[in-house]
Amino acid sequence: MAQGRPLRRSRSMRGDRVRFLTGISLARSTVASGLAVLLATNVAVAAGLSGLVSAPTFFPAVEALDLVSPLPGPPQGEGYQALANYLQIELVNEANRLFRATPGWQCITAGTSSKADVQVSPMLQQFLEVGENGVVAYDGERIEQPANTPNAAAWRVGLELNVAGRFTRGGAGVSSRPAARTVYDPGFLGAIGPLIDIREALLSALSEELQEAVRGSGAMPCNPKIRVRGKVTGRAAGGRSDDQFDGQTRLTLDENGSFQASFPFSASATWTISTRTLSCSGEGTSEGTLDLAGSYDGVDALRVSRMGFQQTGGRNVTNCPGLETVQVVSQDMAEAAGLRLVLADGTDASASATLAEGVVREMRFELSYEADQSAAIIDLSDNSLAAAGSDES
Repeated sequence: MAQGRPLRRSRSMRGDRVRFLTGISLARSTVASGLAVLLATNVAVAAGLSGLVSAPTFFPAVEALDLVSPLPGPPQGEGYQALANYLQIELVNEANRLFRATPGWQCITAGTSSKADVQVSPMLQQFLEVGENGVVAYDGERIEQPANTPNAAAWRVGLELNVAGRFTRGGAGVSSRPAARTVYDPGFLGAIGPLIDIREALLSALSEELQEAVRGSGAMPCNPKIRVRGKVTGRAAGGRSDDQFDGQTRLTLDENGSFQASFPFSASATWTISTRTLSCSGEGTSEGTLDLAGSYDGVDALRVSRMGFQQTGGRNVTNCPGLETVQVVSQDMAEAAGLRLVLADGTDASASATLAEGVVREMRFELSYEADQSAAIIDLSDNSLAAAGSDES
């Protein structure tokens, strides 16, 4: 923006005042304050998104001769209920570990009794015996008898991940359901106790499926993209100025729903001065960074707590004396504090302010979610994570 044209204080030019230019620099434009609208929350109410890990759905155990699985039902017997409780609690721990290690998921905290921004639904089916002809599981897949194990029992283990529509492009939501796994239990017929021997193997299968579901969903609930566009106008007797600006980035919400971001903007401006003693005009471009901080309010919106602006340079072309150079300016934008934007795809917010010398700032903020199709390769065995093709734009 024509940061060079604003004068830090009013200046006389052959007796004519050009005070209307004061404060029209990008440093005082709406860019900084407006962007804040978009991204934030008061730290005092910061909170992350919530994940619900449901208790496992049990498809009733079936004999080898059954070819069609019955409808699912609640766990049967104390042993099954204890198994369900164990898997639910342990899968919460695995989900939180996975979310913290996955780009775009780090702001989600899983639990067993919260609203479901993200929901994990495990499914289990036990086969008391796998005959020589195999059995058909709830998902329609056939489980074959393992070699040299005629009395083997087996479990079919499945999982579904659902992401709320507001965190996905177009609001349709995402449902990710990897192929179910078969876990054999050769020792079942001779086992003593409430399913203790098999539970670790079932949990391992569910954990692997959750990794696949997250990786394959394409969703990134904690990385919304924001864009701010606006204009700054100055009008006074004998002159006018028109500025436009644009900046965007992808936010990263942390475990507590808080965020900090610094991202570039670009701006352009035109101006004219016409008085008794001076007639001139000019145009310019400028660039810099917007710095902001805020957090998710735990309900439905981002709220800004702090916003700052740094203009680092640019270029003016003008015949107006004293307006040839773009100034380097750094400034806090206190008016941005408290601005909010609903955290959902396709939402927007607008704001305006009248500054000194009658300068008016108008801005529009837009939030969107875009599926990241790059594969995130997650290996929790050694707590390492490799991600390819991340998009920071």
